[in-house]
Amino acid sequence: MLKLRLLLSFLLTGAIMLVAAAPGRADSAAAILAQHFAYVGWSGGAPPFHSLVTEIKIFNKSGKLQYAGQIRYLGLAYREDTRSVRTGRENSKGFTGTIAWQTDSNGFTTPQLGDSARLAIDRDIIFSEAYSSFPASVRPALRVAGVRYPVIRISPQHLPSFDLAFNPENGALVQATIAPDTDFTEVLQVDAYSEVLPGKRMISAFHFQSYGYRYKLSEFQPNVSLPVDEVEPPSQTATWTYANPNPFPISITQHRVLVKASVNGVPGTFIIDSGADGIVFSRKFAKAAHLTDVGHATAEGVAGASQESLVRVKSIDIGGNTLSNVNASSMNGNGLGADGLIGFPLFADAVTTIDFTNGTLQLQDPNQTHPSKLAGIHAIIDLSSGIPQVPMKIDGRIPVDTFLDTGDPYLVLIPKSLVFQEHLTMLVDNTLGGYFSSHVAVGGVGGRYQIGHCGRLDSIAFGQIVYQNPKTCETTSFIGYRALVGLDFLRHFKRIIFDYPQSRMIFVPKV
Repeated sequence: MLKLRLLLSFLLTGAIMLVAAAPGRADSAAAILAQHFAYVGWSGGAPPFHSLVTEIKIFNKSGKLQYAGQIRYLGLAYREDTRSVRTGRENSKGFTGTIAWQTDSNGFTTPQLGDSARLAIDRDIIFSEAYSSFPASVRPALRVAGVRYPVIRISPQHLPSFDLAFNPENGALVQATIAPDTDFTEVLQVDAYSEVLPGKRMISAFHFQSYGYRYKLSEFQPNVSLPVDEVEPPSQTATWTYANPNPFPISITQHRVLVKASVNGVPGTFIIDSGADGIVFSRKFAKAAHLTDVGHATAEGVAGASQESLVRVKSIDIGGNTLSNVNASSMNGNGLGADGLIGFPLFADAVTTIDFTNGTLQLQDPNQTHPSKLAGIHAIIDLSSGIPQVPMKIDGRIPVDTFLDTGDPYLVLIPKSLVFQEHLTMLVDNTLGGYFSSHVAVGGVGGRYQIGHCGRLDSIAFGQIVYQNPKTCETTSFIGYRALVGLDFLRHFKRIIFDYPQSRMIFVPKV
């Protein structure tokens, strides 16, 4: 069940509420939209069905099936379940009507915040034809192969605008550009419509300009009996048994936070890595713990991608607490310096405290502890990637969504494109003597690395906490207004409470 005790109504409530038609709407915009709604035969203001079930298949560029599943709609709420053909693992995502959410293969559900949430809600509005009453304006036409497609900009309140390009012959939607003129623009291209009811059409095939996948919907079942819980998040499959609510010792070195744990009864030492969206074992340890491969996948991270083997873990005992029935993976352990790393599943359904001063870890049942009144800096975090993100500011002027990564020893990483875009001063010492300090091997998954051109920023600030002159490297692993800060920054706090069930972290400064 969705554990979103932090209701995000301040962000999303009203974002999808249809309002009275905006005054001053251009007749040409109204005419273009009227042609479109005549083509599909309905609009979100008067939908032809109260519920809908459809099958979804997702193909790669070569046309090979990658994922298959089902989408269930109930009004504007929906739930999409997909299973990987290659790995058999399931993931879900959806929208409650006020909150966009996603669930990983362990059944851990998190809300989507920030840009990812706004994009998800805009997509839902577009597929639900629910924009008939939002402010609209004519934009310059889209021209493709000599054909002119009229474009209308829709501007919902509290959400990014989106530009809709229509076929001038019949009014069918051809392309939707969500959040135009931003660093998180998404372009959706419509490949086909299908008739769901007589004279009522829906988008049934589409793809995104920047992704390699193509999506196809089929077997539409409108107006079926659909209980509310059918569009709610799925049940959690990995579960905690909390037997020790007290702090227990861990090892905090200059570059790592290490914890001892037993996997299926086999002891090992693991990196606590908030920058990992899963649990990864070295192949050597996986063999010792008798973890059998159940599939294979590709892991993405800093420095590229690496092949991983998928494993199923009966139990992981950490400090007297047990995480059971866990999906994990194993891969080449080169450069790890440990038996593996434990990321998102450690934090997902627990209140997890790393005490840097006393060298302890504490795991608490979120139903039994309430850290909201604890002293410290409380920050709402975006967990849409499985890695916590908070807003920070570079050099006092550049806002960036920043990953907080306890698995990164000390570096700040920023996109190479951001350095040029914002004219950042990143002095790189290319002399023979300074080459190795200015060209650092930035480690990633599977022992891979990339050479980062490094220098020092003036600062990167989290609220009133300013990280002065951090060593910073450029990366091509992510783009946009983003950054990553590692352990060197995080260890400056006395303790950090990871309250993922509330999408929150609490930073307790040293006195």
